[in-house]
Order: sequence, then structure tokens, then C-alpha cells
Amino acid sequence: MGFESIVERVKAIPPLPASVVKMEELYARGNPELKKLVKIVEEDPVLTANILAAVNSPLYSFSHNVITVHQAVTLFGMSSVRGFVLSSAKKSTFDLDMSPYGITNEEFQNISTLQSMLMFQWYMSIDVEKANLLVPIAFLMDIGQIIIAKEVSQSDYKDEFTRMIQEEASISQTEKLFTGMSSAEVTALLFEHWNFNETFVEIIRNSDEPSLADREYQQYCEAVDVVKTCINIQNKISDKSFKNSKLKALSYGFKVDRYIKTVERIRDKANL
Repeated sequence: MGFESIVERVKAIPPLPASVVKMEELYARGNPELKKLVKIVEEDPVLTANILAAVNSPLYSFSHNVITVHQAVTLFGMSSVRGFVLSSAKKSTFDLDMSPYGITNEEFQNISTLQSMLMFQWYMSIDVEKANLLVPIAFLMDIGQIIIAKEVSQSDYKDEFTRMIQEEASISQTEKLFTGMSSAEVTALLFEHWNFNETFVEIIRNSDEPSLADREYQQYCEAVDVVKTCINIQNKISDKSFKNSKLKALSYGFKVDRYIKTVERIRDKANL
């Protein structure tokens, strides 16, 4: 088991659902019209149900239920709904077992939701255009961990892997030690398999080490690194992870006052 086995697992993953492919084709032609995006989602009853369940999560604390896709787009914006669509595809494509990482499947889904919330609320106040790209990525940034978890669960080293993760060793270094790839690299491989655009692939591939990214992708990679430093399978906005993410944000040249306010707001809402 290892690198070659991971690659074979990715190759065996089925194509994205037709509705997701249609949506990504819309985005490949530029920013789509709202009504076209809504139409694609509404034509898929399962996708519609998954999105409405996601947006009505207690984490968002709306006083009234969101009952239509159009409402969801109006409240969350097209980039977030794109993220919800991609997240729905993640749920329908994979048989989750996140026990090798020492967390439940529900905890994994909650982490993904918190990551996307932080990226959306933080980056929309910095650069709306960049946020439109970063928010969908945030929904999927740790999808490679699903594949690594599958690999580890069928190995002889599951207990040792879990022990190291729970001891808060570096997540990416632990993944590489046991499988030859970090989850960011696996996610990039999966994005290529699904024919996502090159920008998606390069941002996630270099998110562990943004300094290695091409200049055009570097700020995106830095934003992803900040978010996953703050919220990950080991820490959900703990004091330690919050502090480390602030230090990274500072080192990357971000204005941290907006970031701090966003994190504190999410902590309060999620009771963290």
C-alpha cells in the first residue's frame, strides 16, 4: 500500500453526478446566470434536498426555514451554493469511514461546514471575486482524507496512524509517512480526475506549502492554509489552532482584524 495504491483508488472513483457536471460546465464559460444555476439544481431532487438540509443547519441559525433553491442562492450567494452542490456530490460518491483519523463521519462533515463558513465570511470581506473561487474549494479541501482513510483502514498500520493523528503530529506529514501523499495532494489528484479547472487543482495541491505555488495562485493557497490551520480534524478553532492561524495570516500579509472578528463570530455561533 502507498502512493500507487492511492492513485489507483482515485482512478476508480466514479464520475461526478450529471447535475454537478452541468454546473461546472456553466462556470467554465464564466459566471453563470442565477436562474440557470437554480434550474440545474432543481432538476435533481436529491441534490435539492441535500442543499436545503445543509443551508438549514443549526450552524446558520436562520429564524425561518429555507424552502427553495432560489432562497438558498439569495441568502448564501452563488459561490456558496456551488460549494453545497460539490459537497453533496462528496456525500453521494463516497462511503465514509473517518475512524482512522479518530473522528466520526458527522464530525468530519461538521469540520467541512465550519471551514466553508470561515472562508466565506472572512474572504467576502476581502475580495469578492477571489471568494467566489475559494468558497467552493473550502467545501472540498479535505476530501482527500476520505480516500486516505479508506487506504489506512485496510492496512496493518491503522492503529499507529490513528495514534499519531491523535497525538497532534502534523496531519500532512503523518499522511505522507504512511501513504506517500498528503490529503492535499490526493485532493488535487481527485480534482484532476474529475476534470476540474487547473486553478482548483493548483490551489489545493500547494495549500500545505503556499510558497511553492506559482505567484498567481499564492494568495489563494495562503487563504486555504490559514483556514485549515484554524479548523481541521485535530482542532475546531481551539485556542492553539486559532493562535497558529492568526500567526500564519500575519506572515502572509493579511489584515488580521477582519479574520479575528470572523473566527470569534463563528466560535460563538457554533459554541466552540
